[in-house]
Amino acid sequence: MTRGRRAALAFVGGAALLLAGGIARLAAGGRNSDGVGGDAPPSAALAGASAGSVYDLHLEVVGTDGARHPLEELRGHPVVAAMFFASCPSICPLLINDLQRLETTAPASIRRDLRVLLVSFDPARDTPAVLQQAIVHGHGLDPQRWRVAVAPDDDTARVLAAALGTRYRAGANGMFDHTTDITLLDTDGRVRARSVDPQAIATDLAAMARQR
Repeated sequence: MTRGRRAALAFVGGAALLLAGGIARLAAGGRNSDGVGGDAPPSAALAGASAGSVYDLHLEVVGTDGARHPLEELRGHPVVAAMFFASCPSICPLLINDLQRLETTAPASIRRDLRVLLVSFDPARDTPAVLQQAIVHGHGLDPQRWRVAVAPDDDTARVLAAALGTRYRAGANGMFDHTTDITLLDTDGRVRARSVDPQAIATDLAAMARQR
């Protein structure tokens, strides 16, 4: 077993404990605003809940340039991260808009260093060319600040989704049911906060800025 796989299993095990309540509610038929059962973990409760770093997973994603990029490249920057799929007709464009607002309204003391990580969990369709045209170009995203990418395979997508608290499942007609969690990572890749409410993340970003 490789070091990366051992780290992934350990990290996902911790993430599973954090999400256990939400998964239980999913089985019981609970629903949130995204149509996927289970309540999203509250933002403040996750601050410092896991000492592990997302970068300890040694995951790579495929960028719009077609190259594989280690998530580790984002170390040293505060990061707001989310997962999506490019052919999503409604929820994902709203999620991207929320991320854009977080980027542009972040306090000045943190805005310069802030990065946005947006990763597709649909590697079968979301090629680098699709992401570049439909997402980066289509939404006018700044490639210096945004890392728009796709998981190279389903296993990587699942591991990253567990780390970021995103839940998704295949639906009808090639669509996915999924949550719209936004995760705030500190400069070492540790989960600082997570919420489906962008205003809650904005509050946590402001708190992080005050601590700089």
